[in-house]
Amino acid sequence: MVYFEDYDYKETIRNEQVWLTYRDTLAKFIIGERNPDASLIDITIGLRWIYRFLIPLAIVNIPKVDVSHLTLSGFPVIPALIANYKYGTPIILTEHGVFIRERLLAINNSEYPYFLKSLLIRFSEAITRLVYHKAEVIISVNKFNQKWEKWYGADPSKFRIIYNGIDPEVFKPGPKPAHLKDIPTVVALARIFELKDILTMIRSCAVVKRSIPEVQYLVYGDNDAVPEYTKECLELIAELGLQNNFKLMGPRNNPQEVFLEGDISILTSISEGFPYTVIESMGCGIPVVSTDVGGVKEALDDSCGFTCKPKDAEEIGNNVLKLLLDDDLRKSMGRNAREKVLNNFTLSKFIGEYEAIYDDIVKIPRAKKKLTKIEDFS
Repeated sequence: MVYFEDYDYKETIRNEQVWLTYRDTLAKFIIGERNPDASLIDITIGLRWIYRFLIPLAIVNIPKVDVSHLTLSGFPVIPALIANYKYGTPIILTEHGVFIRERLLAINNSEYPYFLKSLLIRFSEAITRLVYHKAEVIISVNKFNQKWEKWYGADPSKFRIIYNGIDPEVFKPGPKPAHLKDIPTVVALARIFELKDILTMIRSCAVVKRSIPEVQYLVYGDNDAVPEYTKECLELIAELGLQNNFKLMGPRNNPQEVFLEGDISILTSISEGFPYTVIESMGCGIPVVSTDVGGVKEALDDSCGFTCKPKDAEEIGNNVLKLLLDDDLRKSMGRNAREKVLNNFTLSKFIGEYEAIYDDIVKIPRAKKKLTKIEDFS
């Protein structure tokens, strides 16, 4: 890393010796019959990707700070490593969703040839192992994440759990808007893209409509993030005849008011960490139907909502029906949800636990250490 204080990053990567080293390293892993499409252009693209991923190595003016705090176990570790190498700055990691799990999902669902998929997976795994090795403390927002962290070599003695927290004076019960008062309403706050599995949410609406023809699903979130996925959602809405029942409402910046529009809220993700939307809804006294992913069950138990198998539109829809058709159950779960937030998921509790970890970390005497080579974690 000191090297780039004197030499240009771009010119270094373009150097013949870098290409030869890259080529010879790949030759150890490429097996012809398994990589029929490992063409020269694919190998070249691979090096271009590595160039982009490692650009932070060229940053030379890293400030001296007390702590580097990463919010995912990926490439942001590079500037933190520079600070660790130069000043002995300790690294803290918080995992929300599991970076490597979501990378594997995205890479395997891509249309890249086998060689490029394999390269991305190996590179992402190497970075993840490096982050876990260098972090002094690995904070998870749920217990689920720790299974993945162990699989990738994290030391369990570094583990801490700090659940996300909300302000219960902002997310609190209130009246349903007058225009929705007599309409059975399901709300969601979700960016419209694959990991939120809006397609399954749409299919669950069709299940509910069979018994409650006037049901409304109102989904608030960015429609433009993945236009082709939004198009697929709109086509499914039309195909199932749900134009009057399932509505993409676009983004909103007042979630505390959005949840009060619903009798219940819904989450159909295939991957989550510890989703704020679940505890925000619970804080508003609105019960939740969610897929059982990430740390959802650590917040949402059967006293305040339902968890369902991912991609199971029938189970999700049937649990939505249970709540919409049973006023007493819905109100009881709403009260329990609010109480659980007050006892476990407040902003003040969240802040206090982070402050305690920061205090502990900065008290540890340290000296600058020579950085362990990245290739040790490949």
